[in-house]
Amino acid sequence: MTHAISINLEAPTWLAQAAFGIMKRQNYGRIVLTTSDRAIYKQYALSGLA
Repeated sequence: MTHAISINLEAPTWLAQAAFGIMKRQNYGRIVLTTSDRAIYKQYALSGLA
């Protein structure tokens, strides 16, 4: 797995783990994960994007 793919897959998990303790202490919290549609449009697609 390339380094860029590894970071993009693991970063949301790292961020959620970092925030979880604070959210648990506050008895409240929301995590919103977003994504990009860039790979589905041919004019923006780069080699290696799914």
